[in-house]
Amino acid sequence: MERKICYKRLPVAEEELQCPDSCNGRSAEVKNKARLARETERELRRTSGLNFWGSGGMLQWFAKSVYQTFFLYGAVTTSIFILRSQGISIIAMLGVNTSYRPFLVQALQFLAAFLVGVGLTDAFTRYKTAMTALCELYESVENLRMVLLSSTEDVKFRVAVQVHISWIIVLLRKKIAFYTEDFEQPISTLVDGRFTNSILFMPEVLWAFDLAQAEYVFHSFLENAHLFDREGAVKKACTDVMHSAKSITSLLMVRSPTTRHVLGRACVEMFLISLPIFNQDLVTLAALPFVAAVLVAIIHLSSEISEPWGEEFHHLPVKAVMSFLSVPTWVGDDKDEAEKAIIWLNKGMSESDWTWNGEDPIPREKRQGSNKGAVINFEDYRSMHLVTGYKSFASFVSMKAKDMSEAASRGRRMPKYLHWRSDESFERVC
Repeated sequence: MERKICYKRLPVAEEELQCPDSCNGRSAEVKNKARLARETERELRRTSGLNFWGSGGMLQWFAKSVYQTFFLYGAVTTSIFILRSQGISIIAMLGVNTSYRPFLVQALQFLAAFLVGVGLTDAFTRYKTAMTALCELYESVENLRMVLLSSTEDVKFRVAVQVHISWIIVLLRKKIAFYTEDFEQPISTLVDGRFTNSILFMPEVLWAFDLAQAEYVFHSFLENAHLFDREGAVKKACTDVMHSAKSITSLLMVRSPTTRHVLGRACVEMFLISLPIFNQDLVTLAALPFVAAVLVAIIHLSSEISEPWGEEFHHLPVKAVMSFLSVPTWVGDDKDEAEKAIIWLNKGMSESDWTWNGEDPIPREKRQGSNKGAVINFEDYRSMHLVTGYKSFASFVSMKAKDMSEAASRGRRMPKYLHWRSDESFERVC
């Protein structure tokens, strides 16, 4: 006999009903959407207007990045200078004429300059593309939210739309965590306290679904709710969101080979170490630590901005943008009706039962706007388990839970990351 999984709302602490903080280290506090928008835009602006002085400025980043290199080459040049003052020449010890300047040093100089320049150019290109994709995601998600919330007066639909949008953001965060191996931003900061009982945020659902499937599920809901308009504004907004999300995932998947950075660093190091050996004049020895620091800083900068998805100095404010986009925009009494709307949504997505007997009943005829007169009954909606090829939602959850358990036993970190609620939002009853 097949098990049936029922969902019962458990008490949620008051602090879990608050909006997540925008990743600035402070305790969570209630914030309206406008304030979060200003904070997020300031974070985006910071990436193009970094301070030079002070704590967290470029000078501090430079010192932290190159201090080891500076002291290393400072020690090398000091040692060579001391040996030279004692009448000991490294070139003479190697049996080479002191006036000889091998062509190899020039070749290393060319290779070092070429590889550093190419690496920096490619890194800047990737950084600009990543910044563009993140800004497009920021604009397109909020535009989609505005278009959909203003196109219907049905509270259930508005809450369902916001749940789906938050779900897409969480799946994108999962994708970023997978490719960057950065699990620092917990999923709990991306899920509003009133959405915690949605089946879309179950660990098994997050494990099984990716952005492509999420796009299909969301599109299916909008089509059955008849929220697409004749002018195509909703469809265009959805396309823009998925396009920007796919641009980010493409940048995550198509990464710069690590070999390029290794070869560039190796050529720079060989050039720097050979320079004081064959050029022992005082100016070269005195300037070498500073030249080495600048070259290594450029390499470090190239490596940092070529994959700008973490928390380094020059990385993009991905965490702040994700937190902002996942926060719902409440309209009217939607916040008070969210619990009932999510129970209705869960039942529809898992059991194909979309019946609603309260205000704005289902089934009903659409009363205004595009598709006026069309019957809203969700007859063509494919439930979550049918999308993934299972006969029931219970069997889907059971198989995915087993899959996650096996992955965790092999040392994978993603299953633990997706179990974002330690107290479990769902009570499962056999």
